[in-house]
This record gives sequence, structure tokens and C-alpha cells, in this order.
Amino acid sequence: MAYIGNSPANVGNYQIVDTIAGSFNGSETSFALASGGITITPAKSGQLLVAINGVLQQPDDTGTNGFKVSGSNVVFSSPPASGDTFWAVYQGQSVDIGTPSDDVVGVAQLSATGTASSSTFLRGDNAWVALSTDANTTTKGLYEHAHTISANYSITSGNNAIAAGPITINTGISVTVPTGSAWVIV
Repeated sequence: MAYIGNSPANVGNYQIVDTIAGSFNGSETSFALASGGITITPAKSGQLLVAINGVLQQPDDTGTNGFKVSGSNVVFSSPPASGDTFWAVYQGQSVDIGTPSDDVVGVAQLSATGTASSSTFLRGDNAWVALSTDANTTTKGLYEHAHTISANYSITSGNNAIAAGPITINTGISVTVPTGSAWVIV
């Protein structure tokens, strides 16, 4: 089957690069890349792990430091000396899946903790959590609350509260508003 662009045959296919140490002479900087005698063409320098004399070289697409890739050649910023050793691994081609189509990513594809339900939401840390509403409900942007307060309630220190009136507070029930906080009934 023919492909436009890079063939998917190298996707994720880690390959030991054939040694090029025999060609090191202290003046050449560009060397052909192959694995198992077959030419390889990395798209970016970062797809190669290269070591000279056991020292990992810096991938640099500009060619200023370490090495860059030019077509199917590795080009070092300075020529390896005769007798230097070479070792490299080609990490295959990266795969750009693009943007998923609408309605193809569901809850099952998410890596999240907790349980998804109609009363939870997915927080930024990938945890399903219940919305803390203290018995309030929301439907299409409207917040509802009971017009009678039937349980003791303390506004959290440093927070304010708002309620829509009129409000009735049952006998023996209190709402505590700490110093520095406010409860506004509109």
C-alpha cells in the first residue's frame, strides 16, 4: 500500500543504528544512517539517542551542539576522531493523531479517579468530584435554595454568603456569621 509522507512501518519501532565508527577520521562530520543495512531517515534529531565514546550527544536540529539529522545522515557539530566508538538507537517516527473528531472521546477514554455521574464533574487534576453546594441545586444557571433554614449553619471564616429572601429561620436554629464575614439577603 502506498503512503503520502512517512510510512507508518517505523512508528514506535526502536532500532539499533548500524555503527559508523569505522568511518570516523577526525575530519568528516556527516555519516549515513542505517539499521540492519537499511537506510533510516529520522524526521528530527530528537528521534535518535547517540553516544560517542559512551557519552550521550545532544540532539540539536540547528547543528550548533551535539548533532543534527540531515535527510538520512547524522551530522556532528565537531568531527569524531579515528578510534572513537559509536552507539545509537533510532526511536521511530512520531505519530500525530491530530484533533479527535466530535463525540469520539468518552468517559471510558479518560484517565481519571473517582466515579463519573450526573452529580460529579471532572476537576483539573483528573478527579471526579461532587460539586459542594450544601443542598443547593443548579439548573441552567439558576441557583435554588430552600426559603426555610432548618439546620444550624456557620459561614466559613473569611467567606461571605448570599441568599434570596424572604428567609425563615426555624426556632432553635442559628446561622453564624464570623467577624469579617457577611451574609447578604437580597
